[in-house]
Amino acid sequence: IYTLNNQAAKYYHYVLTKLPAGKPALTYLKKRGISDKVIESFQLGFAPNSRRGLTEYLTKKKGVTKEDLWESGLTTMLGNDTVDFFRSRIMFPLVDHRDNIVGFSGRTTDTTGVIKAKYINTRETLVYHKGEMFYGLHITKEAIRKSNQVILLEGEFDLLSCFQNGVGNVVGVKGTAL
Repeated sequence: IYTLNNQAAKYYHYVLTKLPAGKPALTYLKKRGISDKVIESFQLGFAPNSRRGLTEYLTKKKGVTKEDLWESGLTTMLGNDTVDFFRSRIMFPLVDHRDNIVGFSGRTTDTTGVIKAKYINTRETLVYHKGEMFYGLHITKEAIRKSNQVILLEGEFDLLSCFQNGVGNVVGVKGTAL
């Protein structure tokens, strides 16, 4: 699962930073004041509005099985079809204290209200347990250790903004699961 999540994070990051499909999301991040350095440091990405973009990439280019994709939480079933779980969302890799990508949080950039859930997270898997996750801890743990205190924030953008502005002893909680 860690390997699949790492490959997915690279795919999402590539879409965000290199492909036309990611341009609107990249523009959105820039409007929110997120720098290129923070985008790189936190491996932000974008899941394109494609039913099978990630699925096709991982099965055809990396030889991953559909069963493994399901076990990782990267796909879901739509009837008899395996489809990408995340679509048309800015992707935030969720990294544990050992630097393993355990899952993702995806935020919509839709402002029309068509997409109801602003954030969705990887479903519970063998390695991802929402109630045990703090966003950004893998990067901020040294600042937390040095200051001997931590500031709990609501979510990903709060953390990115603080971190970018020099406040490093922060973590984002994963909603009400804490």
